Amino acid sequence: MAFIKKYPRLFTFIFYALAFSLVYGWFLQNPFIMDDEIHIVDNRHIHDLSEWPSYFTSSSMDSGGAEKMQGIYYKPLLMTHFALIWNFFGADTVAYRLPNYILHTVNAFLVFNFSLLFLPFAFSFMVGALFLLHPINAEAVLYICDMQDILYLFFGLSSLVLASQIQSKLWLFLALSLTFWLGLLSKETAALFLFITAFYIWQNRREQLVSVLAAASWVGVGYLILRFSINLTSTKSHHLLFHQASYLERLQTLPLIWAHYIELLFFPWRLSLTADFVVTTFGFVEFWFPIVVGLGFLILLYRLKIYFDKTEFRKWFHFFLFVLFCWFGLHSHILVPLDGVYTDRWLYMTGWFFVSVLVFGLYTAARNEATKKNILFCLSLLLVAYGVRDYVRGLDWSSALRLYSRELELHPQDAVMSNNVGVILFRQGEPLKAKSYFIKATEFNPYWNVAWNNWGATEEYEKNYEKALELYKKSFSAGNYSLAVENYAKLLCRTNQIQACREHESWAVQHFPYNPTLLMLQSELQKIKP
Repeated sequence: MAFIKKYPRLFTFIFYALAFSLVYGWFLQNPFIMDDEIHIVDNRHIHDLSEWPSYFTSSSMDSGGAEKMQGIYYKPLLMTHFALIWNFFGADTVAYRLPNYILHTVNAFLVFNFSLLFLPFAFSFMVGALFLLHPINAEAVLYICDMQDILYLFFGLSSLVLASQIQSKLWLFLALSLTFWLGLLSKETAALFLFITAFYIWQNRREQLVSVLAAASWVGVGYLILRFSINLTSTKSHHLLFHQASYLERLQTLPLIWAHYIELLFFPWRLSLTADFVVTTFGFVEFWFPIVVGLGFLILLYRLKIYFDKTEFRKWFHFFLFVLFCWFGLHSHILVPLDGVYTDRWLYMTGWFFVSVLVFGLYTAARNEATKKNILFCLSLLLVAYGVRDYVRGLDWSSALRLYSRELELHPQDAVMSNNVGVILFRQGEPLKAKSYFIKATEFNPYWNVAWNNWGATEEYEKNYEKALELYKKSFSAGNYSLAVENYAKLLCRTNQIQACREHESWAVQHFPYNPTLLMLQSELQKIKP
């Protein structure tokens, strides 16, 4: 107890680190999963540090041999992070996952420090601990590619801590300019903190508002100019079912999205990696019940506002309410559709809102010290329950097949997960079993070229070469998928269609000039006389 009183912040960080290690330490060696492969394992751009300028002039996914990385998002700091690890540690998953662990623990510590502005130590400690182990954050911790979310929140929380501490207007401007830039270069979502930090300053330190607005303005405008200068402005993926939906269909899906997020905040059991679907009916389960849940949550927020308006926590509730609506404004798909309908990692910032409002709500309701101790005890039990759920989720991530199968149980008509289960089965030497999953994936989402290519691979295995060529062509015609381009070229040569292979190669190498498979095949074709 003497140590806690003398070094309360040090004790807090040590406790968070130990608690986190106890829950997640078992999963450091979990394999690369899903986008980890196209961002890290197969991404030649991060394998050579001399490619570092491309991290700031392109997107983030493996190019398949094209000059620049592909995708619609901009994460240069994340790609620099991956490149440094690859060039020092190679494909060791521990080296990639450990930074996620450490920085998430730091984020919980920052949440704790921010909470000290409006709560006593014991309750602030609980806010940080609940954020640390809330199961909605499990994906951000376990999924290597989700380092982007941990990074942007780290810089966002840092901007708030700096805004609450720095007195000099000049130093505040410089410090916030740095954290804003680093956040935006980690993930676009960090743009929310330009507004959140300004709102916090407007509430608490209005004499510093000009400095904060100046930093937010020049960084925001500078970032937009940067994105436009490298022609990375598109936000639409032509391969996602949800992106093909009309605006009205997106709005029709919104109640289900809202209800799913509310469910995970209060009862985080049906955790979900990703989902791509569209609600097209006005059924009870898909539309009307989610409407009721959403309205119920809005009524709850309204009642909480009335309650907190009568307490000393009025401005803090308004602050977190602003955080929530900023977050939902971006993730509701009202402005632009994101890469999926919903996913746990998007809730990473919302966990901060939820645990903060939960704890200071309970704190204000406590009438005496005995009640406060009982509340802390109950929150401790909740923390243990969160830890158990995290451990179970970590087991899901220990195997790609287990994770994808679990996701397919939650979303039986999800093309991505149906395809992913098929990929694992194919790699395990069961192509005929995998075929049914690929076919289902093309039925669930006919726009997704990856599934067409994978179905083609099973047809090639069965020696149905004409059908395989048809499917490969359908795949790369839908979006220049490099693996389909390779498979089509190799199969043309394998079936002695040399002239057709030459013509395809000539086109393919123009699009993927650094693709090793295409370059090797081109070299072999040059040895064959016309």
